[in-house]
Amino acid sequence: MAAAPSFAEMEYRRVPLEEMKSQHEALRQQLHSADANGIVEIARKWTQLRSRYETMSTLNQVRYTIDTRDTVVKEERKFLDDQEPTIEEWNTVMRRALLAHPHRASLEKQFGRQFISSMETAVQTFDPKIAEHLKKQSDLSMQYTDLIASARIEFEGKTYNLSGLEQFLHDERREIRHQAAFKRYEFFKTHGAELDRIYDELVKIRHAMAKELGYPNFIPLAYKLLFRTDYGPNDVAVLREEVRKHVVPLATRWRERQRQLLGVDELCWWDLKLLDGKPAPRPQGDADTIIQNTARMYNELSPQTGEFFDMMRKRELFDLVTKEGKAGGGYCTSFSDFGVPFVFSNFNGTKGDVEVMTHECGHAFQCWSSRNQPLLEYRWPTYEACEIHSMGMEFLTYPWMELFFGAAAERFRLVHMIESVVFLPYGCAVDEFQHFVYSNPDCGPEARKKEWSTLEKKYLPWVNYGDLEYASKGGFWQGQLHIYNAPFYYIDYVLAQTCALQIWKKSRENRERALQDYMAICPPGGSQSFLQLVKTGGLRNPFEPGVLSGIVAEAEGYVGKFL
Repeated sequence: MAAAPSFAEMEYRRVPLEEMKSQHEALRQQLHSADANGIVEIARKWTQLRSRYETMSTLNQVRYTIDTRDTVVKEERKFLDDQEPTIEEWNTVMRRALLAHPHRASLEKQFGRQFISSMETAVQTFDPKIAEHLKKQSDLSMQYTDLIASARIEFEGKTYNLSGLEQFLHDERREIRHQAAFKRYEFFKTHGAELDRIYDELVKIRHAMAKELGYPNFIPLAYKLLFRTDYGPNDVAVLREEVRKHVVPLATRWRERQRQLLGVDELCWWDLKLLDGKPAPRPQGDADTIIQNTARMYNELSPQTGEFFDMMRKRELFDLVTKEGKAGGGYCTSFSDFGVPFVFSNFNGTKGDVEVMTHECGHAFQCWSSRNQPLLEYRWPTYEACEIHSMGMEFLTYPWMELFFGAAAERFRLVHMIESVVFLPYGCAVDEFQHFVYSNPDCGPEARKKEWSTLEKKYLPWVNYGDLEYASKGGFWQGQLHIYNAPFYYIDYVLAQTCALQIWKKSRENRERALQDYMAICPPGGSQSFLQLVKTGGLRNPFEPGVLSGIVAEAEGYVGKFL
């Protein structure tokens, strides 16, 4: 048997679309005479067909984000994006045929109810008549990614992209933090009109797609696109209100304590990263050191995580360090045909370098644990469930932070906890903003910025932008990639953080039980819905009244020992 390929050895080959189309048609023809066993086998073959295409598309996507300047890779990305509506049409036809089949019950018996639910939801989100809209949406998303990646900011004698500039917002010198913040928002001010145009077009296209599919606006379509089968906007609104009532007051008290520790008259935006009044601890060593320490951590955490990370290292399934032309942010994806995940990040010398390893490796470990699931739909769970794995891993690895931060490990845990809690109101602001935008698709750029400023006062009352003109006029949200490229995704982090904080609380009481429950929610992948996975992991429904207040009280007690 040939050795499993490393990332560099994975060869991209364009899947011939005519061949793929004929294979789809052949499977649909076979459905006409398929018995109970036959329909199951066809579903498996359909998974293999889609997996091949998805693997190649993801391989291209990863290489595009590693270097957005590579014109050959970028042109192929554009080609693949343009094909997506056609391929989705073939898949929609197949889903409808499977759902209408007289032996459909065999699918549920073999694969579980979630497969049927996912297909029922998917067929409500696509029709060939929205194909051109989808192509335009992909093009606009690429425009945003390219624009953000194009930043070349001169600072302290060097040139940085936005990810690289981030490190200076953690600097002990207030003037350096201020200058870095000013440079950041000069970039957004310079490109403000273009950012407004891209988003305005995205909103209008998404609204038009929703209308074409029979929805009143994009919101219900977005929920279906995210496969939210056990909750809706009303549940999310309840969660946001719980955050406003229980988290915003605590975060406001912590921010006031931060101001006192910094010894400033006003806490400004460029001070916010210094959560305990000092620059956050930085990891010791370079990227190689972090990888070595991560390997030790995962080998000590459990045999399963040790095996997983050794595989990731041997097959070089990382691209970690920020560099020119690289897309911003961090993510985890997977190559289905090879049965492996891939982690992308932008190391910049801050504590985020360690956090991205625990967070994205949480995603990657779940994906690795689900690699033998029989359906493509089951390799990953829905997004909010995915984020439990990543955020939960951040807390489960607390005992190993001495490897990365030495004597500053306790400070790291303190800062991480504060950050985890004060994030919740921001996540809710992003979500409520999007509900406003897509309820009012014609409101225009200025109304959107005004609404963002209003939501900052509601959820983030401590924010003071000082002389950062563009941000102070409601432009801060334009740096949040998800708002442009992954609409309505962001509340998933709030839902998952509510669950991850439960994992942290449980780990303080019974570490082995917390790890055992975490391991239980990894192999199921997408075979369970969000609330089913929550139950599998012994967690409480985050929409339940009282869940957040109990967690907040625990976090306040923890932080209060140090501040």
